[in-house]
Amino acid sequence: MAQTTYGSAMAIGVSGMLAQQFALRQIDSCMVAETNGVSPGQVVKFDANGNVVKVAAGADASAGVVIATYYGCSCLCGPAAAVYSKGDCAPVMRYGRVYVQAAEAVAIGDPAYYVIASGKFGKTSTGNVDIKGKFVTAGGADAIVCLELIWE
Repeated sequence: MAQTTYGSAMAIGVSGMLAQQFALRQIDSCMVAETNGVSPGQVVKFDANGNVVKVAAGADASAGVVIATYYGCSCLCGPAAAVYSKGDCAPVMRYGRVYVQAAEAVAIGDPAYYVIASGKFGKTSTGNVDIKGKFVTAGGADAIVCLELIWE
């Protein structure tokens, strides 16, 4: 007998996955300086020399969001581990649309901040990293939503 129903809906994407494949965007290759590496969907900052990236925190200026690729496969095939190790070259989206995991309920047009404590994204600015972006889809806590990073 053929399967006609499924137990759950298919996820729209994974954290750090490109949204709108052919939309205008900029993705730079950046060397990872973080001792524990960086994972897709994390917000990173440039170091003092402006050429390598570390995980952003507090009032850091965001360089962008780490993009998921098939490198190491774990980012698209399982839980997000530190896929890009120290010394690796990681793709970092500077502007464009990317899927991320929401830390709280968000609505279309809400400003986006990187929530340091959870590694997710929300609309609350206090104590979080301003990534100069907005949500272009809505969702509840832990939902995968689309975020647009804005060029400034």
